[in-house]
Amino acid sequence: MIVVDTNVIASMWVPNDMDEWVYKVLKKDDDWVVPLLWRSEFRNVLSIYLRKEILELSVALQATEEAEQFMDTNEFEVNSTQVMILVSDSSCSGYDCAFVAFGVLVAVVELVSGQTYEDFLIQHFFEPAGMSHTGSYGQHGGHALREFTVGAGPEIIGLPNIPPNWGPTPWLVKGSGGMYSNLDDLLKFYHFVRSDQLLDARYQHFFRQLSVNLDGSMRGFELFSIAKPNGDTVYLFINNKGETGALRKVSQALEQFMMD
Repeated sequence: MIVVDTNVIASMWVPNDMDEWVYKVLKKDDDWVVPLLWRSEFRNVLSIYLRKEILELSVALQATEEAEQFMDTNEFEVNSTQVMILVSDSSCSGYDCAFVAFGVLVAVVELVSGQTYEDFLIQHFFEPAGMSHTGSYGQHGGHALREFTVGAGPEIIGLPNIPPNWGPTPWLVKGSGGMYSNLDDLLKFYHFVRSDQLLDARYQHFFRQLSVNLDGSMRGFELFSIAKPNGDTVYLFINNKGETGALRKVSQALEQFMMD
């Protein structure tokens, strides 16, 4: 049995570079299970292909029918109470907790704003901050493939992990991350959230106090940063596969240096 996400299922019906890999997985184990939410995500994927005129309506309707028939007996509801109890009472890793928190955040943003999560970020963060090289996996922001650097985090994957190669990707699949950016845009983002332009005074202090952060992706870049209340900041941007323990030693040394 394999619990699959919508991206895997969609790869069997929409043009992408994952289909060969997906059929190999299916051949190895065809007992796939999914939460009921996959149907909404699958429709969202197809709607993107329709609006970009990659698929015709008749093809999208046929894909919907075939995919729903394919997964018909392997769909299961997820008990919300059990999920919340697990989050509050389990030994889930920090990544697991971040993934759940991200999902809740996105759901709240979309319900309250009436926008997609991606559109909300563009309108309220990226455009006001002047960030022109940041977006979600599955997007390319009008940039050519050659403009994207191949990420080389602790789990380097190479060219297949370049964001445009993902194709349209639901936020539930991406989890707490699933975005691309560059150093200049990241600096603009930090400056924006610490400025008076975004948050009320009651929230600003959370971003203006002493903070030490390690951001990035297991398969992309790593960004170590320290920010002091007086505005002094240190950034260490890394995009080359290295020994994780060595990176941690360097970040600890920088942290101690700035604290002294």
